[in-house]
Amino acid sequence: MKTVNLSAKLIVFLFFISFIGNSQDLSEAKLKEVLELGSEKEVLEMNTSLMLNESNYHAFLTAEKLLTFNPQSANYNYRIGYALLSISDDFTKTIPYLEKAVSSTTKRFEMVSTREKDAPLEALFYMGRAYHLAGEVDKAIKYYEDFIKVTNVKNANFKNAVLGIKQCNIAKDLVKSPKNFKVKNIGSTINTNNPEYSPVISIDGTALYFTSRRLLEDSSNKNFKEPGTNLYLEDIFVSYKNESDEWSKPKVLEFCKPEYNEATVAVSGDERRIFAYIDQTGNGDLYTSTLKSNLYQDLEILEDNGINTDAWETHMSESPDGMRKYFVSDREGGYGGRDIYMIKKIGENLWSDPENLGPTINTEYDEDSPFISIDNKTMYFSHNGDKSMGGFDIFKSKRDNKGSWSTPENLGYPLNTTSDEIYYTSIFDGTVGYFSSYRPKGFGEKDIYQVINENERIEGVGVFFGEVTNNNGSAISEDISLNLKCLDCETPYEFSVYPKLSNGTFLTSLTSCHEYELTLSRNNGETEISKEIIKTHCEDVSEEIFRSFILDSLTQNLVDPRSLLEAYDPISIKHYFGYNKNVLDPAKGALKVFLDSLNKQIEIGRTTMEIRINASASKVPTQSYKNNAELAEKRANSVKDFLTNYFEEIGLTSSITINVNNIIVDGPEYDADYKNLDKYLPFQFVEVSLAGFNSFKGMRPKSIFVTKLVENEDGTSTLHKYIDQQGDLFTSGEMIEGDYDFHIVIGVFQNSDFAKNLSSKAKEKGFDAEIIEKQTGLYIVTAGKSPLREDAIRILNEAREEVIQSAWILNIKN
Repeated sequence: MKTVNLSAKLIVFLFFISFIGNSQDLSEAKLKEVLELGSEKEVLEMNTSLMLNESNYHAFLTAEKLLTFNPQSANYNYRIGYALLSISDDFTKTIPYLEKAVSSTTKRFEMVSTREKDAPLEALFYMGRAYHLAGEVDKAIKYYEDFIKVTNVKNANFKNAVLGIKQCNIAKDLVKSPKNFKVKNIGSTINTNNPEYSPVISIDGTALYFTSRRLLEDSSNKNFKEPGTNLYLEDIFVSYKNESDEWSKPKVLEFCKPEYNEATVAVSGDERRIFAYIDQTGNGDLYTSTLKSNLYQDLEILEDNGINTDAWETHMSESPDGMRKYFVSDREGGYGGRDIYMIKKIGENLWSDPENLGPTINTEYDEDSPFISIDNKTMYFSHNGDKSMGGFDIFKSKRDNKGSWSTPENLGYPLNTTSDEIYYTSIFDGTVGYFSSYRPKGFGEKDIYQVINENERIEGVGVFFGEVTNNNGSAISEDISLNLKCLDCETPYEFSVYPKLSNGTFLTSLTSCHEYELTLSRNNGETEISKEIIKTHCEDVSEEIFRSFILDSLTQNLVDPRSLLEAYDPISIKHYFGYNKNVLDPAKGALKVFLDSLNKQIEIGRTTMEIRINASASKVPTQSYKNNAELAEKRANSVKDFLTNYFEEIGLTSSITINVNNIIVDGPEYDADYKNLDKYLPFQFVEVSLAGFNSFKGMRPKSIFVTKLVENEDGTSTLHKYIDQQGDLFTSGEMIEGDYDFHIVIGVFQNSDFAKNLSSKAKEKGFDAEIIEKQTGLYIVTAGKSPLREDAIRILNEAREEVIQSAWILNIKN
């Protein structure tokens, strides 16, 4: 809500009116009695008391009653306009009343007299303020100037009117040069006709924590309202975004109590800690809750050195690396109003004394809602002083290596308006942010908005994306952590990050041009799972590094992702025929080995397969068929019919397709040497083949009757061969170039966004990257493919050099 103050003169005057009781002791029954039966004088006295005590909602109700006595009274229209300006962010509501108020003003305002028909001079200021907040800056300037002409610097609002004129001129300039922001209301799933504000977006953009003053579903808060506004007390909600970019129905967090205001402040990168504002003590302090067993525990006051005091602490933000905390306080010794302070981590659970960020950031006005971006240097915050368009605007400043802050930059229109824009947070790369504001055509008093702007992309920082999952899909252990240690920083440091319990992901930033040791551990760092050294590049552009850690659910040891993908050897049989013979015996020899191997693949999980049949006839003339091509086709179709019947008998026709692929007549020309027919035998065959999948992996079905093991030249595959008594050849594991595409795998993820981002980054480096398919719950990201093994190995080496050392080859039938 906008804070609106009576002038000092009026407050002093009212303070000494002894016959006016304390409105804080006002009962609903007494209010109802006065509204229904009270005289004009009684209602006026009550309204004056309510205005003095800033019980603005009840002041509005009594002002409405006063208008029934005299609808044209400038005095009474001023009172209702003033109250509306205090309790509503819809500034247009107050304008008609204040327009009547400014039509007749007086310096000698009798506030408690029913004979007073004129409005006080302050009506001119609040008329200007209403137009200002509504964006009608020329009208606002006129009324600010009119107010300045009839009053002097001793009036509490004189300075505010001067400030208002300056802000209106800033607004004019910024509106003339709009920025390329795309601002949209995030919709009715989140926003209601009640106020929603203080959004905190998770670093990966999938969870939105926010504050709402709505009636809870169980109505447990229906009897708890704020006296000054008649709004429900604040509660904290969370909503999650699905793969269709839709927000889920918000749920209230477990620690919220209907009798207290709890407001969102910040969330740690791993979402295991949430920070909140509570006003239990009267001044307002910062609290924290820890996530355990997927439930946030009761809020506890934040004990970090020097944050909470007897003053008013309203907001805070933690840097993504956990090394700094920025908070807001109106404590003595600041520059005026609310200032932003910082504490630094100096040891395990040890923090420095608070440090005011200084006059570059803090002013005589209010600075609030700091948010630190992924680079740990860029700070967004809100300011309501002489650089603002009006109310709070969102600004940006960057800390250099010496700790100095750049001059804050107003992010401009249309992100900022003449109303309040506050509580800005963004996803990891800075391109998508969320904030709260009142804007026309919204859903309620305040709504939450999304802003998209590529110009706010955070550059020159390494972002590490990690994913920890169990191989059986079960929830990860809460004690898994990743420690990141800078090995060559001028001041060595290390910090730990924890994966989100909801999906096992984590994000953190790494400084460019440095070497880091990454250690994945369990038992809170006691038991090492894996260790790797990586180096961030030295270019002044952002870098994104992706890693996936798959753990055995029982042992919690690292699992090779290749072992989780389906893996089936290619198998084939080549049956050779004597002259004019086309009978294939399924009960023995190589065909039996082929069928046994195929059944073995079905047993271990293969669900779909295509069998290809190639047939050949020699050029030896045939007397039984029209020509040799007909003979070859007859052989192929006979085998196809046999296999079709075979699979029908065992109920597998729905998952197996059989196609005749190639019919040829081949071999040397016939020389009428019927006594030497053996030389034509190699060209009289039927070949039945089933393509493999992921057979480079080395995990092969156990085929029976295997007599020989042969290593390929490149050492990437094994080859099983069996020749039966009649010379038929069974082969397992033979990769035939042209039948397969060899894909170079650079990542396997459960998180689709990680897969998409890695694919995008690989494309930026010149790779023909894609997400080829999802298997067993995993997205497979490749840097390219080739039907030629030699070319695939070249791409593999490039991917290992430029993307990830652990890249590998996956073959899939083309």
